[in-house]
Amino acid sequence: MSWVEEELSGTELGDARLTKRLIAMVQALYEQPNKSVPGASQDVAALAGMYQFWSNRRIKAEDILSGHQLSTVMRLSSHETVLVCQDTSDLVYTTLRRTRGLGPISDLSGKGIKVHTALCVSDAGVPLGVLHRRAGLAICKAVAPIDGEE
Repeated sequence: MSWVEEELSGTELGDARLTKRLIAMVQALYEQPNKSVPGASQDVAALAGMYQFWSNRRIKAEDILSGHQLSTVMRLSSHETVLVCQDTSDLVYTTLRRTRGLGPISDLSGKGIKVHTALCVSDAGVPLGVLHRRAGLAICKAVAPIDGEE
């Protein structure tokens, strides 16, 4: 069993063919991290399969990540101390005027999607996995400054 198969073994997408496709896609990208998606694809059919997978509305990001999260939790149990590093980033799509479903981002003049990620790291600095990831509109609410001033 490859590392990718082991890492994603807990992934349930509701259809064994979809899970098999996910593992094949991740394996191809894992083996060639310096390549673009088309460059990492074996052929045109594999590339088309990747795009079909990503366009499938029945597949949710949290379902794709679920197997990795289970593997991450298993790794955490062997560490006494774990740091959970969190980050919120803006994916900026302001120039994509026809794209729907975008919202305001940090600079308020742009449009895009916010992504919040929680990455677990050992006290030695070794990445252990992504414990949480959320993407969408308005995932971070404005918070008043601590001193009450703006």
